[in-house]
Amino acid sequence: NGIPDSDDILQGTSNDADQDGVPDECQPGDRPFCEGDGSQNGGADCPCMNNGNFGEGCDNGSGSGGLLTGSGVPSVSNDTYSLTASQIPANSPGFFYFQTTPPNSPAPFGNGLNCIPLAVPYFKVDGGGTIPQRGFPPISTLLGLQPGDKSYFQFWYRNPQSPCPGTMWVNSTNGVETTWGL
Repeated sequence: NGIPDSDDILQGTSNDADQDGVPDECQPGDRPFCEGDGSQNGGADCPCMNNGNFGEGCDNGSGSGGLLTGSGVPSVSNDTYSLTASQIPANSPGFFYFQTTPPNSPAPFGNGLNCIPLAVPYFKVDGGGTIPQRGFPPISTLLGLQPGDKSYFQFWYRNPQSPCPGTMWVNSTNGVETTWGL
């Protein structure tokens, strides 16, 4: 933003929770959001009370919900970051979606929750999986991200064992918010 980090922190326009002199929004990392594990766990309740386990998306009929996790370092100069969608029904087609605007409150989406309604489909896989796949450029390169940018990811998939009667046979994982560093 062109303002020295120390001024941002001193003026209260940026937080510095770990008190290292670098605004929190400039430090690479990720955190889950939009968990469908029920309001008793701090997440959201799912459309037909098909709440997943702690930290997951809504139950997909298998006894658990889809799970999206990040690993590696989200750094635009040395990007080793990847996202993995797991606990997805076998052979269920799905897409990794992303947006760069802050997410909305969870809204019902078939058997799951949609927290990134302005999302753009990023990559299709069957039965879950990891992006970027071998031989593909890093996520930050593909999405044109800069240091300090935030991106929001979710995996939406076909849910053939629909736990909610009369709903669309789709579901989603929890979301992952990623802050990109230099």
